[in-house]
Amino acid sequence: MRTIKEMPKGRLAAWLGGAGVLLVALLVCFRAWYLAPVAERLEKIKTARASITALSDRVDQWSRVRTREKAVASHSLGSRSDEVEHWARALLSELATGAGLADVVVGTGELRVERNPAARERGLHKSVRDALQREAGFAVMTADVRGVGSYAAAYDLLAALEAQPWIARVESFEVRPANKDRSAFNAVARVWCMSYPGAGETAHAVVPAGEASRELARSIASRELFLAAAPAPKPEPPAVRNPPPKPRDPPAPPYAEWRLTGITESSRGVEAMFWNGRENRGAVLKPGDNLLGLVLIEASGERAVLEEEGGRSELSSGQTLAERRRMT
Repeated sequence: MRTIKEMPKGRLAAWLGGAGVLLVALLVCFRAWYLAPVAERLEKIKTARASITALSDRVDQWSRVRTREKAVASHSLGSRSDEVEHWARALLSELATGAGLADVVVGTGELRVERNPAARERGLHKSVRDALQREAGFAVMTADVRGVGSYAAAYDLLAALEAQPWIARVESFEVRPANKDRSAFNAVARVWCMSYPGAGETAHAVVPAGEASRELARSIASRELFLAAAPAPKPEPPAVRNPPPKPRDPPAPPYAEWRLTGITESSRGVEAMFWNGRENRGAVLKPGDNLLGLVLIEASGERAVLEEEGGRSELSSGQTLAERRRMT
């Protein structure tokens, strides 16, 4: 038997060429019949896994959305307009009466449909967001409550409104004097009451205000801004027979009784509020106003500047006039 070395060169080249062609043909068949179908199946598996992951994310998003919707529905007064109106009138009347107000009147508006707020959550899939934007999430009914009472009772009503879970928002709150001597005040508040389609018929009750809310209301009520002007002193009758009394040294002004309680800046300008605890009355000064011979020059933040004979002095919030400091 001849070896490769003993074969003629022509036959050896033909043999090697045929083996190469056969090897190429086998590789082509292997790729066409095995590698290509396997690659196609792997790509389909990868696509299927991506679809499963996307669907799982959508399911998780819907779960989070529905959880938020249930939390919103728990603060609803009902699913029908008449039901929301009934509970809004009953609960607001109870709140105003409990705060100490009289002549209580409650009015309600139309039920206004709002879109689902869950659609504004970040990271939602487009299909989930589009579905939420198409459906009506909930409805809102505005309600006005008004009554007459003391200055403190008005702010007790505000604290009570802020504590109620069925009030979505306190849109406005207003206090005005009800008479000339300012012994009574009109309190008016506008709130939003929510209606959710999935809410069942449930009895609602007033929630008492927390201690922090009541403390804030008492703090605001202690700074009464609607003080009546002091009456003008009656003129003393002229002395006819008795000789005029000897002049006495005027008493020192009660600087220690007047305390700076706060400084406000609004459309009316800068105002400094002082409170006399012994006489249980206050005063609101604007720049140029006088209190016990001290003229308010300016006020900002927690500091007020006063002018008197001999120069200027400054006062910080919480200090009495007797604690004012001379300015160099």
